[in-house]
Amino acid sequence: MSTAQETQGRTILAWGMLLFLLGLLTGILVPHFAVPRLGLSAHIAGVQNGLVLLIIGLLWPKLVLGPALLLLARAFSILGMYLLWLALLLCALWSAGRATPIAAAGQEASPAQEMLVQTGLVIGSLAAIAAAALMLWGLCRRRPEG
Repeated sequence: MSTAQETQGRTILAWGMLLFLLGLLTGILVPHFAVPRLGLSAHIAGVQNGLVLLIIGLLWPKLVLGPALLLLARAFSILGMYLLWLALLLCALWSAGRATPIAAAGQEASPAQEMLVQTGLVIGSLAAIAAAALMLWGLCRRRPEG
């Protein structure tokens, strides 16, 4: 494992702790959102996604991927986890409920706000899936001997 890969793992750990903290702070605001259930969704996503990034940071040294794939996996991981939290936070701020009908209880925001939230959720989900696939591949590969 290279020193660069160790540094990347520490960077992911820092991003994970920041998102965990943002998720906790979002939890303080839950009662103040127009739809508190959407605020609770954002709170849970922030805490959960922060923990996911912490796990990824700890797994990072075990990945056997080339530099370009490591870069992609890191970018997709961080982007995906933050976008999912941010999209749910915007849902709570705007009462945007089309993308999250169970938590939103029939609330809707402007079409532009709904589209922005939906886009964030889709891109965040796709980035998280791509990162998970790359990391699974990197965990299944063996380091070259020597």
